[in-house]
Amino acid sequence: MTLNTEDRNEIVKLRMQKAKETMLEVNDNVALKHWRVAANRLYYACHYAVGALLISNGHTAHTYDDWATIEENDVVPYLEPAENFIKTIEKLILTK
Repeated sequence: MTLNTEDRNEIVKLRMQKAKETMLEVNDNVALKHWRVAANRLYYACHYAVGALLISNGHTAHTYDDWATIEENDVVPYLEPAENFIKTIEKLILTK
């Protein structure tokens, strides 16, 4: 199924909204010192945001299996941003 621009933008908006709502869940669970749940919700907040990024760039996968046809030109543009993201996470870990 091919999404038109309006549908794609709406899905991206909803995924980002879900990412932000999930971050609220992270904060709630941190306040309760529920670390495993907070870590899980943190993972999913990032998952939703990355999914929004991929959809905004033309990908339409809905399950992990749908990503099986990803090719070089689908991955290479994200290498540097992913490395920067990981470095930022590492800095957060090292500064605690």
